[in-house]
Amino acid sequence: KQKQYKLAEQWYKKIEPFIKHQDREKFNWANNYLYYHSLYKLYEAEGDAKKALEFAKKALDNEPYARHERDYYLPYIEIAHAYQMLNDSTNCYRALDSLFLSVNTFDEPKEIMTLYETRGLNYCNFGRFDLGLKDYHKADEILSTKYDENDGDRVQLIALLAGCEYKLGNYGKSEQLYKKYAEKVKQLYEESSDAYTMALTYLANIEGFANRRSEERLSRNAET
Repeated sequence: KQKQYKLAEQWYKKIEPFIKHQDREKFNWANNYLYYHSLYKLYEAEGDAKKALEFAKKALDNEPYARHERDYYLPYIEIAHAYQMLNDSTNCYRALDSLFLSVNTFDEPKEIMTLYETRGLNYCNFGRFDLGLKDYHKADEILSTKYDENDGDRVQLIALLAGCEYKLGNYGKSEQLYKKYAEKVKQLYEESSDAYTMALTYLANIEGFANRRSEERLSRNAET
């Protein structure tokens, strides 16, 4: 893979002089944005956080939308992720604050949900599972205004909620949510699907953990 990344990087460098010297008309701004965004994705895949951040910021600087347009702040998703890769929670949260300046420009619940899910994921990556849980609940609340419980995005949120509850030590709630997740995935996909297999794996892990905790409690009670 590293050879493929280096080859892609070489081709991007060949394009760079054209990008830097083209006229700054709106359609060219879009070309610039796509170029820098693609480099961000390349370095993000390589795991080079510093370069990923550099090109995420350049993508924002070449954003083809004006500040009042709804998609202007979306590059902050990549900037936040790059800071997360650098383990810089302060600047990651600042980027997320900037991302949320767009929240009132969206009407579609799934678009608004994405903002809360993105912030929740970043909170969890920094160990703030309490804040992640809050954002995942908010994301589901937003989706519930238009979509029923069998919607794919709402089902995926169940797994995220279950993971947060587990990390917070709420093992009973986590097990209940993983059971619900497995049932919903089974309804949406075939039993032979990878998604259902993974759902059962999550459930088996939490049930095994719950059984071990129960055995430990019984052992301690027997000793006393």
